[in-house]
Amino acid sequence: MLKAALFDLDDTLSDHSWSSRCGVEALGTRWPELRRQSLDALTALHLSILNQFHQEILAGRETAESARPKRYRAFLTQGGMNPTEPMVAQAMAWYQEAYAANRRAVPGAREVLALLRGRKVTTAVLTNHHDVQEQWSKIEECGIAELVDHLFVSAQIGFTKPDPRAFRHVMQTLDVLPDEAVMIGDSLAADIEGADRAGIRSIWLNRTGSVSIPPPSAVTVTSLAPAQAVLDLIGGMAF
Repeated sequence: MLKAALFDLDDTLSDHSWSSRCGVEALGTRWPELRRQSLDALTALHLSILNQFHQEILAGRETAESARPKRYRAFLTQGGMNPTEPMVAQAMAWYQEAYAANRRAVPGAREVLALLRGRKVTTAVLTNHHDVQEQWSKIEECGIAELVDHLFVSAQIGFTKPDPRAFRHVMQTLDVLPDEAVMIGDSLAADIEGADRAGIRSIWLNRTGSVSIPPPSAVTVTSLAPAQAVLDLIGGMAF
């Protein structure tokens, strides 16, 4: 019997890729130098730098405060500019303003959560991050806060996905067994392979069309919409 559904946050429930693209586009409208590259190329550059510093933060080698200006300086520099300190500060402010203004849930996410709530399944978010309040803000701004029962942030629990201890911590807190839960996430390495190592079945949200192969315990979808199809897929999994 399914008792708990675990979700990643960025690009599983919160459409981080869309918000980030809007933030990058906002910077391009202000600095013509950045427009020498396509929006797709700039977005990919920004994501690469973001992921690099995110790993440094998770490893404890940087803090969010120390990494943020370095991240934007690197982006502007690799985007073909020679940024000054005021320009870095402007980039941070303009990006965050556009990102927040374009926050939205991944298509189908709210509907999947609502259907799970109707079936009295506990819903929890498990995310690799350092800031609990920032993650709750994402959930609230996406309009799904009333459908999320629990939030688990790696910095708070002491373990980072794909470490199976992160998943086991959630299971213990929710008082459910691994075969009573399902993990839904977009990262094959962190969400899906991590869940598999913890004995939890999973659904890989492969929105980008990756040709990677998930573990046998996982099934793959390219969208959370239509929501009922996702729920039917969960119902068809052996628990």
